[in-house]
Amino acid sequence: MLTLVNNLLEQVTRFTRSASRVIAWVLGALLLATIAMITLEVFTRKLFGVSFRFVHEYSGYLLAVLTSWGLAHALFEKAHIRIDIGYQKSPDFLKRIMDMLAILTLTTMTLLITYYAYPVLARSLRNGSLSNTVMSTPMWIPHAIWISGYVWFSFVTLLLTIRAFFAIFVNDKAAFERYFCPESAEEIEY
Repeated sequence: MLTLVNNLLEQVTRFTRSASRVIAWVLGALLLATIAMITLEVFTRKLFGVSFRFVHEYSGYLLAVLTSWGLAHALFEKAHIRIDIGYQKSPDFLKRIMDMLAILTLTTMTLLITYYAYPVLARSLRNGSLSNTVMSTPMWIPHAIWISGYVWFSFVTLLLTIRAFFAIFVNDKAAFERYFCPESAEEIEY
């Protein structure tokens, strides 16, 4: 039974990691498109005196969306900053405690951010808020996309927290290290 649950958690985690990777590629393409639009806008403004007024507004929205949606991929790739003073020299049981504390803290903070971000969307919907720009974008659209990124990140952190506890419970050291143990500076290839 425990092996079945462990295998199921592994499959869900791998699927979620793959989905986060696809999302990261889409976000990267959107970022490149935004860079191209900004570059084109700078040239047309300089050469022809024509400005694309939407570029500044939508590039700001994209930055918020990139951040909220990209956090899950960064977590899977162990790209979040961790200060590991003493970590590499610590015994394994203390490393596991620090790793569990790290994922629990991250999950708590993610859930709090998501919880407190929702009123922003609710207020935009309730007030029918529009951006104070030429485009008059209904603010619920960028807010909904932004918050949905935090919901995804919350799901991923909750899944990984469950995965961590279960990996410890069934003594699946390989899975625990694959998802939670940070790489040391010596292990990173440049």
